[in-house]
Amino acid sequence: MHRVTSATSYASSSSSHKSRRQRYTREQLLKSLEILGPLSTQIPSELPPSPPDSRSNSPAPGAKRKSDAHIEQSVSKRSRVPDPHRPQSSSHPVAGPSNYAREDGELSEDTPASRRAVDISDVPVRRPRRGAKLPTIFFDELYDKYHGYGRMLKYSGDRRMLSTFHPKNSAYLALPDPPPPQSPYHKYGHLVARLELLDALVDFAYAIWAKDYSRSKCSRGNWSSIEAFLVHCKRKWQVEEGADDREKALSGLIWMIEGFIHGRQINSFARPINSENERVSQMLTSMHREELEREAAAKEAEAATPPMLPSPASIITSNSANSTPTGRLSAAPAVTKNSTEPSSSSALSNTQQAEQQKKQQQQQQQQQQQQQQQPSDPPPPPHITLAMNWGFIAPRKFQSGGIVAASWCMSQSQQTLTLPLMAKHFPRTFQRMIHSTFSAQDEHEPDIEDDDGELFWPGQLVTGQGLGWVCTMGKAMIKEFGQEFDYRGIDGIIPKPDSEGAEGDAVTPAGVPVHASTPVSFQDPLDAPPAAQR
Repeated sequence: MHRVTSATSYASSSSSHKSRRQRYTREQLLKSLEILGPLSTQIPSELPPSPPDSRSNSPAPGAKRKSDAHIEQSVSKRSRVPDPHRPQSSSHPVAGPSNYAREDGELSEDTPASRRAVDISDVPVRRPRRGAKLPTIFFDELYDKYHGYGRMLKYSGDRRMLSTFHPKNSAYLALPDPPPPQSPYHKYGHLVARLELLDALVDFAYAIWAKDYSRSKCSRGNWSSIEAFLVHCKRKWQVEEGADDREKALSGLIWMIEGFIHGRQINSFARPINSENERVSQMLTSMHREELEREAAAKEAEAATPPMLPSPASIITSNSANSTPTGRLSAAPAVTKNSTEPSSSSALSNTQQAEQQKKQQQQQQQQQQQQQQQPSDPPPPPHITLAMNWGFIAPRKFQSGGIVAASWCMSQSQQTLTLPLMAKHFPRTFQRMIHSTFSAQDEHEPDIEDDDGELFWPGQLVTGQGLGWVCTMGKAMIKEFGQEFDYRGIDGIIPKPDSEGAEGDAVTPAGVPVHASTPVSFQDPLDAPPAAQR
């Protein structure tokens, strides 16, 4: 009896204990959690949230650590049990990737990675747009301005180049006002001279492009005027062994300028050549069609001709050749033949003409249907030819040569001038292009002298466009590279004395002109004949 009573009391006490555990309030649970101590330090706000724990990368926990993890897991499980007397929103949320405390100005984790990676200092300044319709006088002023800048920079570069030779060299020419001995223009005089020549090339190309852009055409005479100066710049910027990658990139810029000039010229030839090719192909096709029609008419004429009637001599047998025919036998066929031949021959000719007309109409209808179904006729055979002269060959020769030259120039340029190289050696220019809002058709928008505005990586030269982007990018590259050497551009040139040359050109001691008034008559002073150099 005592055992039954004790068992009953134990069961009642255990059930009451369970009921008391289930009736724990939230405050009691939070108070009991205080024995776990403070939580670990939070992740710094400038770092992204940590990924989930990986058991393979973490060391094997000890017995005590395992028990703590077990306690935390059990506590967390208990805290997730929904309480009907408690609202759904918790006043103490668990810190996570999306709701951890953020400082002022901190980006949300939901922000795309591309936006988080952009630094405000890398974004170029977005200037007001000029608009698509600009007056022609605006581009004429650009031409006059930068063509004049090109002439001054070209003179200064050649003049400074001569001053960098050893005084005993025959090509040496001292400056009337040399820079201070410790200045970058004195220490890096040869490099500064090359930068001035490249700067002049960019200004010349930009000036001619501005005139072309305002008139929507390609002035091939103006572009051919800087060919000799292009060769001179490539010679001065020839990539040597051990050269700086930045200098190699500037050499690639010269090749890119030349390639885009060829691309603009061949694109201007494309439409007239295409129209003339279409006209010539139509002439050859019509000649071939006429030849086919003549052959078909000849075949029809042969098919419509009746066969020759046998001669009377072939009808008469050899036995009756010497016999005399009777009148009855000879007269009857003759009368019948003479009376029926005219009527039968006229009827036959009328029916044949009607059939021929029907056939011709059917053939014409079939040819029209075939022409409508087939937009282009088959190419004429090789024996169908036309006479041609030099006026027909010259533009095609120029276009094919331009394609080959543009391909060669771009193959040379892409070896030293690419976007990865720009990002590494010209980071500011790269950021101005990569964070730009311009499109390929906005060549007239940027100011070439703007050091903080937006730029654009040049597109495809086969479109005939993009030369303006090449010039603005080249000007930015020159300025960014020249900062190390205190390059000042047009502000640091050697002024041209009025007494030098008939048109203001500098001359060497041998009398060879260094600078010409236009790029057409340019001549390298170091390429003078030996007699003149002596």
